[in-house]
Amino acid sequence: CINSLTKFTFCFFRAFFIFFYLKRGHKIEWIHGAWLTYLLFISVVEEFAFRMMLPILLSGTFGMMSAVLFSNFLFAFIHYVTLRWKLINCVVAFIGGLGFSRLLVSTEDIAILILVHYFFTFLNTPLPPERR
Repeated sequence: CINSLTKFTFCFFRAFFIFFYLKRGHKIEWIHGAWLTYLLFISVVEEFAFRMMLPILLSGTFGMMSAVLFSNFLFAFIHYVTLRWKLINCVVAFIGGLGFSRLLVSTEDIAILILVHYFFTFLNTPLPPERR
């Protein structure tokens, strides 16, 4: 169940994203809404896959710490491809993934992780590739 603070934060982020577009001189078009939806979808999928499903599936075989490290390594490797083939981006994604894993342990709320991931993904890629 999504609490009211999470709903408020999501609405705040969407307003911030629109303000960001307008401040940068972009005319708001349907592609921006589609891009924001895509970024949210990616955030949901990645957080469920790399913070919940994969560590839980691997923890029985490797232990939870190793499962989390391996899951975040895979998360970073995928981002090596998606973040312009730069090793530093991969390292930052690995460290960020560890931070997300820690945030999940301390809050026990996947919605918070999704929102944080969504926000940072937007800051990294605010526009669709052909609009940059």
